[in-house]
Amino acid sequence: MDDIVCNNKKKIGIVTIHFGFNYGSVLQSYALASYLNSEFQWGCAKVIDYIPNRYALKNRIFQKRGRLLIKMIYPFAVIPFQVITQIKFERFIRKHIPVTDRVHSLQEVDVVSREMDLLITGSDQVWNTDYNGGIDPVYYLFFGRKDAYRLAYAASCGKTYSTEEWRQMEALLSKIDRITLRENDAVEFFHKKGFVNAEQLLDPTFLVPKDEWMKLAKPPKIKDYVLVYALDKKVDELLMVAHRIASTSGLKVAVINYCHVWNRYDADYVFRNKTPAEFLGLLSNASAVVTNSFHGIAFSIILEKQFYVLKREKYNSRLDSVLQLFDLKDRYVDVDSSAFDIKKRIDYHKVNAVKNEYIRKSQKILQEALADCDAKQDSCLGD
Repeated sequence: MDDIVCNNKKKIGIVTIHFGFNYGSVLQSYALASYLNSEFQWGCAKVIDYIPNRYALKNRIFQKRGRLLIKMIYPFAVIPFQVITQIKFERFIRKHIPVTDRVHSLQEVDVVSREMDLLITGSDQVWNTDYNGGIDPVYYLFFGRKDAYRLAYAASCGKTYSTEEWRQMEALLSKIDRITLRENDAVEFFHKKGFVNAEQLLDPTFLVPKDEWMKLAKPPKIKDYVLVYALDKKVDELLMVAHRIASTSGLKVAVINYCHVWNRYDADYVFRNKTPAEFLGLLSNASAVVTNSFHGIAFSIILEKQFYVLKREKYNSRLDSVLQLFDLKDRYVDVDSSAFDIKKRIDYHKVNAVKNEYIRKSQKILQEALADCDAKQDSCLGD
């Protein structure tokens, strides 16, 4: 997108996982930057375009595990598909998300952040050491000016930590002025570890109203369908649930997938290689959604869809947390059971009341961060 002119506004830098072939990662990045730039008259936000070298496309492709022959063939088969997908995601980011120059190391991040007054880390998986290949100081705001205010906004952990991991994290967390977390079990863990002021906030996607997401969405050419959105290859169980819903409602079954080239699905429609805007269109126009994704749940709630959730093999705390927060744990279904009620509707009047309460809390904390930013900088002048 066109470069933002900050003039005398407070400069805000966001570090998050905004890259890769993941709709949730890209859209939560868009949401936080968009909200800050549209609502904060004295704030000017950019996402620091930090992409660690370990996430380079060539490294992801050539890390494919398996037998030697498969490892040799796989990159050449998948490269065209991956390149096309990356181009589409890059275009979306460049068009819709204000970003800095691209950087790949802590030292480079430190350089591009030198003029930033408020630094924010969050939300998606920034503190998941499995996803990030260990402890990455960038995601703990271990850079920038001494007087910059540091805020963890709905930082997502998604796992439990080893003693050594926590020892390293604790040292880095001491630099952060205020910590808010996305999962309730993470809040409990941080409280036990002495971070008693840690609070729970909603994912940034909730900061953007439904009508604004609809403006961004690109509607599909199909209608009357159950949408299956999975984060992994194991979608058979989700498809079984989707077909049960579809058969009782006269609907088709659609699958959206962004990274698995050869998978064949028992579905009427299969959408691959779609942009984040097309993902929003497919979800917003679905009659129902079946998912095992956190952001599949989040956008279903934001867009007020009827949805059903199956657990994954790991990292289910984020699913548990958001469903518990909205009193929607009954949306979990078990494919081996015929007990779940397909026709049970979500009462979005109750859900939206909770959502609005947490949005107000999020807005208040972001406003306070900017005010505290001034106070910290005034204090540092006297050092």
